[in-house]
Parts: sequence; C-alpha cells; structure tokens
Amino acid sequence: MKNLGKRVNVDLFILLTFLVLVNIPFLAGSFVPVHDTKLLFMYLHFAASEWHFSRQIAEWWPYIAFGRPVFEITGLTGMTGMNFLLLFLGELFNVKNTLFLFKLSLLGEQIIFLLGTWLFSRIAFAKRSTIILVCLTAVGSTVLFSAYSWNFHIFYMLP
Repeated sequence: MKNLGKRVNVDLFILLTFLVLVNIPFLAGSFVPVHDTKLLFMYLHFAASEWHFSRQIAEWWPYIAFGRPVFEITGLTGMTGMNFLLLFLGELFNVKNTLFLFKLSLLGEQIIFLLGTWLFSRIAFAKRSTIILVCLTAVGSTVLFSAYSWNFHIFYMLP
C-alpha cells in the first residue's frame, strides 16, 4: 500500500508538470488572448481597476452596452472563484498586472480540472496507464486562447 501512495504522487506530479509546460507559451508576457477569452479578461481587468481605484465592486459598465448594470450583461457573473481569488492575492501582494493574474487564474482552473479528472479516473479505471492517458487527453484538449468560457468553464468543475 505504501508504493501505491508514492506512485500516485509521482503520477500526479508528472501530470501537473505536463500541465504547466503546456501553459508556458500562454503564460508568456507577450501572449494576449482573443475572442471570448479576451472578453473574460476584460471583465477581470474592469473589476480589478474598479477595486483598485475606488475600493468598490463594479456595478455598471460605463462604456459597454450603453452603461447597463454589470449583472445584466454577465459581467461579474462571467468571473469564477479563481478569478476573485487571484484578484485578492494580487491586491495582497501588490500585483498590478491583471493579464498575468488572469492567466494564473486560468492555470488554477486547469489544475482543478486535472485534479478532478485524476481523482475520478482513479475510481473509474484500474490501469495506471489508462489513468495517465485520460488525464493527459483531458488537459491537452482545452483551448485557452480563444473560446475559454464556452470550452472550459462549462465543464471544468464536473469531475
């Protein structure tokens, strides 16, 4: 039983390393997301700016949709718990680069997805190779740069 615990930790470490390596190009400072992922970043940036300058949660979009309330056009509801956690940590450690915080929040959500997939796969499959292959496939199939909200936010908490 001791070997099982060590093997599990090694497998998870390998999978997490793979996940971070896959995300290195995305985490680079020069990479800017497009399409829906950029929209999610805009929500996070707007919320962070509002909090930084006025110490309030954003309640309306002054330049979007004719100044409508935030919650009518998904605004803060388009943000996840990981976004709010990284905003809090950014404020705590005085990190002003909201794009970097956004990218870290996406990596955090992928880690949650990997952990859930790994835990579920350990229950569903007996072979170690099958567990690793399922997790690698799940992590490798996410598309971060363009349609993150419709690709990943729908299912990342399911496993």
